[in-house]
Amino acid sequence: MKKTLAILLSLMMVLSLAACSSNGDKADQTDNGTKYVYTDNYGFTKGEMAYLYNYVYSQSASYLSYLGVDTTKSLKDQQYSEDTTWFDYMMEQAVNYAKDFLLFSEDAKVRGIVLNDEDTTKINEELTAVDAAAKEAGFDSVEAYFKDSFGASLTRADYESFLQKSTLAYKVYADITDSYTFTDDQIQEHYDGNMNNFRRVDFLTYSFSKDEANNITDADVAKSAEELALVTTADEFKAYVKNHIESITSEEAKASLDIDAEMAKLQSLNVNYTQGDDVSEWAFADDAKVNQTFISKDADSGVQTVYLLTKTATRNNDVTVDVRHILLTATTYGTDEDAKAFADDLVSQWQAGDATEDSFAALATEYTEDTGSKANGGLYESVAPGEMVAQFNDWIFDASRKSGDVDVVKTDYGYHVMYFVKAGSPVWKNEVVASMKQIAYSADYAKLSETYPITIESDLLDKIVD
Repeated sequence: MKKTLAILLSLMMVLSLAACSSNGDKADQTDNGTKYVYTDNYGFTKGEMAYLYNYVYSQSASYLSYLGVDTTKSLKDQQYSEDTTWFDYMMEQAVNYAKDFLLFSEDAKVRGIVLNDEDTTKINEELTAVDAAAKEAGFDSVEAYFKDSFGASLTRADYESFLQKSTLAYKVYADITDSYTFTDDQIQEHYDGNMNNFRRVDFLTYSFSKDEANNITDADVAKSAEELALVTTADEFKAYVKNHIESITSEEAKASLDIDAEMAKLQSLNVNYTQGDDVSEWAFADDAKVNQTFISKDADSGVQTVYLLTKTATRNNDVTVDVRHILLTATTYGTDEDAKAFADDLVSQWQAGDATEDSFAALATEYTEDTGSKANGGLYESVAPGEMVAQFNDWIFDASRKSGDVDVVKTDYGYHVMYFVKAGSPVWKNEVVASMKQIAYSADYAKLSETYPITIESDLLDKIVD
C-alpha cells in the first residue's frame, strides 16, 4: 500500500465518503436542530460534531499515553500547551474538518455541483449498512448504537446529513484540485525558483560525545571529530568509525555488538534541505562536492557530528507509475489457496469481458480489501520506487512492464490482482506540481474563507464532551 494519502481523502475513506446536502437553504440550519458550526446555508449539529471529535480522538488515541495523557481522565483537565487543553486541541481539529466541509458545500452551488443518483445510492447503502451493524451489535436503534460508539446523541438523520455534506464537499474539493494544470515551462520555472525544495543529498554521519564512564572528554571528542573529518572517501569514513566503536566497546559488550548494524546507521539517504540548518547550508551549497566533510558542533551538549557527502544535491529522476490493484486476503477467503483461486477467477472474469481499465476498476471497487484505494477503483497514482512493499514494487517497476498488463502478485498483505496503467512523470516533477497545486489551493481556500463566513458556537462545543 502507498505510505501516505491526503488528509482530506483519508478522512473521507474513514467516514465512508461522507458529505453535505445540495439543498442549500436556511431550513438545514434551523429545522434539524441547533447548529454548532455553520455558514449561511449549512451547519453541523451536536451529534455531527461529536462524530468528528471522535474521529480526531480515535486517530490520536494510540499515542496519547506516550505523550503523558491519562485517557481515563477528562481531556479538559489536561494541558496540551500552556493555554490549550487536549480537549481544546482535538476539538479545534474537528472544527477544521467541519470548516472544510462547509466551505466546499457552500461553493457547490456556485460551481453547479449537486449530489447525483450514484451519490444518493452510496449514501443509502451506507445507511443500510449502519442499520445492519446496529442490529448485529444488539442495539434497539441506530441512535443507541451511535451513542455507544461516539458518546453523543448522533441521530440517523444527523448521520445522513453528514454523509450528504461530506460527499458534496469532496466533489467540490476534487473539482477545485482537478482544475489545476501547469505547462512544462511553468513547472520548470517553479523548480528553478525553489530548487532546494526538490533536491536531496546523501551523506554518512557519525556523532562523538563525551562519556565519563569510558573516560572520553570534550577534548577527546574534538580530536576524534577532527580526525574523522580528514578522511577523503566513504570507505575511510566507515573504517575509522568501525575502529572507534570497537575501541570504546568493552570486551564483555563486544560479544553482542552487531558492527554491521552500527555501520548501517551511518548512511542517510534522500535528505531534505532545511533552511537555516548549518548542515543543509553546507550540503546544498553550489560548491559542495562528493567526499567533502563537515563538523557540526552542539554547544549545549558538546556533541560533535561529522558528515561526509556521498551524493550532492540532486533531483529525483526516478519515473513514477500509475497502477490499479485488487487486494484479497486469506482472512476473508479462508485460506491462502482460496484467496489465490479467487484472484485467478477475477482475472478470468476480466479477460472474458471487455478487458479494459474501466472494467478492472469496477472489479476493484467491488472486491478489493484495500480501503486506501477502494473508492478509486484500486488506483494508486504517481507511485515512486520503494513506496510499495517489495513484491508489489518489483512487479510495477519491471523493465518489461507495459500498459494493460495484468497479473496476480503475493505480498504479506495478501494476493493482489495487478493492472499496470502507465508510466508517469519523474518524482521531482510530481513534487513540483504538488507544490504548485498546494499554493493554488491555499489561495483558493483563503478566498472561500472570505466569501463564506463561518460561525463557531464555542460555548456549545465545550459541552459536547464532559
